[in-house]
Amino acid sequence: MGFNRNHNRVGLLACVAGILLFARFLFHEGALQWLFNAGKPLMVALIIIYLLQPIVNWLSQNLHLPRALAVLVSYCFLLAILAFVVGTLIPAIVTNVAEILPKDYTALLDHIAAMPWIRNVIHSGLPQKLAQNIPELLSRYVSPLMKYSTNLLGSVASFFEVLSFFFLSLFMAYYALKDSSGLGCSIAKFLYKTIPVRVADRLLNFLEIINEALRNFITGKCIACFILGMIAYISILLVNLIFRLEIPYPGLFSFLIGITNIIPYIGPLLGALPCLLLSLFEGVPETIAVLAIIIAGQQLDNFLIGPKILGDLSGVSPFWVLASVTCGGLLFGGVGMILAVPAAQVACTLITEYQRSREPNSEGFLGQIPPRFSHLRPKVSRHS
Repeated sequence: MGFNRNHNRVGLLACVAGILLFARFLFHEGALQWLFNAGKPLMVALIIIYLLQPIVNWLSQNLHLPRALAVLVSYCFLLAILAFVVGTLIPAIVTNVAEILPKDYTALLDHIAAMPWIRNVIHSGLPQKLAQNIPELLSRYVSPLMKYSTNLLGSVASFFEVLSFFFLSLFMAYYALKDSSGLGCSIAKFLYKTIPVRVADRLLNFLEIINEALRNFITGKCIACFILGMIAYISILLVNLIFRLEIPYPGLFSFLIGITNIIPYIGPLLGALPCLLLSLFEGVPETIAVLAIIIAGQQLDNFLIGPKILGDLSGVSPFWVLASVTCGGLLFGGVGMILAVPAAQVACTLITEYQRSREPNSEGFLGQIPPRFSHLRPKVSRHS
């Protein structure tokens, strides 16, 4: 018992020292931005874990696949979706651009050279004057060219940095998903070995509340995106039928509109751009119709589908879902809009937990151990 007490004290002192050092670090200029950039792979890995964990659990439990193989199969499923989108989108854009470009470039050049104003420019001696002034022009614009070249190299470097972050996130998510006990059990084992048991109970209960809120939010977003994609598909078919338009690729458009809506804030814009570009090749009426479908679908998702589904899953009423998203956006911008619904569910759960803790024979605020961690709790008295 004495060893356990000393062990708990050492763990508690280590946690306090870590918190103080972390707080001291945050007061340095640029520390929060550095911390956010350093945590990007971890955040992406957590999103991958939340999205793929149900698939991995189903494959390992129903098909009796090893966890490592189940993770690889789920990764292949994601890559197949990405390959489908890229393999359908890029050839469609290339085909439409090729149809616009002229087939006979020689005739096109002869036609341009025969234009009166082109002939006047050629006979005025302007091309010869430009050729004589090329060294002066190069010396004058070398600085802007170097600046643009530097920006281009920076963009290439940023692309490879994002790519490396993505692969790092995939590896982190792979090892977390491969662990049959789960990331939560690993955290529980660490907490029970480093801090007092009662403190670990409360911290695990709080983390479980956050985990449930994030899981409900991601599940609700996926359901809402599926419904939005189906609405877009049916709307495109109806518009083509009623108004006799020729909006192309209804399946691809609805898939892009739905899947990119998973990304909060900028996702709808990313899904709208290729849809509008492809529809523009068919004509302006088709482009206007696609834009109207996207805007109407976003309004439905923002004010009806999203609040209803997220409210049902999180236990928060649709009114408070809309209110939390509005307040989060006004106070913290795009990040606040993303985290508003999970934060509202955590707040409501904490209020309910506080009310329960005031009842007779209660274990105190956040004192109840999450059932999936009960077998990891050290065999000590709850009131010690």
